[in-house]
Amino acid sequence: MRILTLRVWLWHWCPPVMWVAAILVLSGDFGSSAKTLGLIRWVVAFYPALFPDDLNLVHAFLRKVGHVSAYAILYLLCFRAVGLHLPGRPWSTCLAAAALSTLVALADEGCQSLVPSRHGSWADVLQDFSGITLAAGVVPGLWQPAGMDFPNLAPAPAPEKLGPEP
Repeated sequence: MRILTLRVWLWHWCPPVMWVAAILVLSGDFGSSAKTLGLIRWVVAFYPALFPDDLNLVHAFLRKVGHVSAYAILYLLCFRAVGLHLPGRPWSTCLAAAALSTLVALADEGCQSLVPSRHGSWADVLQDFSGITLAAGVVPGLWQPAGMDFPNLAPAPAPEKLGPEP
């Protein structure tokens, strides 16, 4: 059994905990559509060619991208942290990280339903889950920490030629 020091534990778990805190702060009034629209208006003020309809489209697009990317990042951070406790078990790590990230998505939408300027939405949970599944699909191909071998994901070796060489 591996003994984890507090420093190692904090090194792995602080990033996902801080990311969850940021998500939950944004699930309050601070992340409401009215507040983010004001920020978007300020940023695109430097692009006077945008019409108000374009601004609303850009705002809606950035909010959707924000959902997907925030939960993809959360999944990656959770995967790294959970992998500390499940060395050599990549599929269990993937499932545990996905479960933790999905629970945060559900809690986020639950918190939003309690804020008068926000509303919880199952569509947002699905967007969050799409970020989780996107990250879960990328992890085996890009990141294999020491001791984590994803079986059957590597391409098969090229078959050797039989017979004499020309």
